[in-house]
Amino acid sequence: MFSGCRGILKIPPIGIIIRHIGGNFNINLIFFKFYKKIFGLHVVTDFGANKTLTGGLSLQTLETYKDFIGTNEISFGGNNFEIYFEEDDFDSFIDKLQNYDIEYVHPVKEHSWEQLVVRLYYPDKHIIEVGENIKVVCRRFLDRGMTA
Repeated sequence: MFSGCRGILKIPPIGIIIRHIGGNFNINLIFFKFYKKIFGLHVVTDFGANKTLTGGLSLQTLETYKDFIGTNEISFGGNNFEIYFEEDDFDSFIDKLQNYDIEYVHPVKEHSWEQLVVRLYYPDKHIIEVGENIKVVCRRFLDRGMTA
């Protein structure tokens, strides 16, 4: 649930199509270690070709998704979609990223509303944005004496 809407807006689970989550042990490690080590997510349900992680994120194999939508035309890395996470301790998260071989879309930057964000590529070239929790940004404004 998105806290900024005070319980009005419910975010549905998100599905991401990945190249493979079947029996190839090395590929499984790439995807699941990425989400576990970087974001702290774990597999909640495992249906073979579909795995659901904590928080509702779902990973679906490319092969089964092609069958679902009736096409072989699937492309990755289009820079037209992203998954968004918020982090309470943004600086520690950025420090943690230094321990991994991450391909960045861009380094840490500050949006015009003063929220710090970083964008990185998931192993299949989907974009993940991690932003400073907006409550932290608001707290910083209040600490400076800013009000509505």
